[in-house]
Amino acid sequence: MQIELSAIRTLDKLGYTYHGGELWKPPIGEKPTFTQPAEVNRVHEKAGRIYEISKYFDFKKVAEVMQYLGWQWWDIGVPTEEEIRSFCLSAVTDVYNKTCATMTSHSYNSGGFFVQSHIEDDTTISISVKFILTELDAFTPE
Repeated sequence: MQIELSAIRTLDKLGYTYHGGELWKPPIGEKPTFTQPAEVNRVHEKAGRIYEISKYFDFKKVAEVMQYLGWQWWDIGVPTEEEIRSFCLSAVTDVYNKTCATMTSHSYNSGGFFVQSHIEDDTTISISVKFILTELDAFTPE
């Protein structure tokens, strides 16, 4: 009996009307549109960006270059590929979260990595990751 009452309450809340016997009719009118909250979409988008970077960015090559150059981080020395991956994905997450919170582009620059967000079509957030060995910004003052 409890199951039947629960089913009746559910149908009633969904707008169905009872017409005798087993005849419950759905509500008439526009079909409701079910959309995911923006937060759910953002979580999926962030997971997708992190997956893409984790899969396609060449962390092995970065590790090989850092090993070859003796490039050391803080007190850990030359980082392993896994330490590099973890550091980079943490920076990606941080930049993405700040971008979501403000809907403005953000960047992070440390350990040779430059992570930057871009907002496309006012809703989609893309992330770029660069490992920079050397860089120069030069200009001639007027």
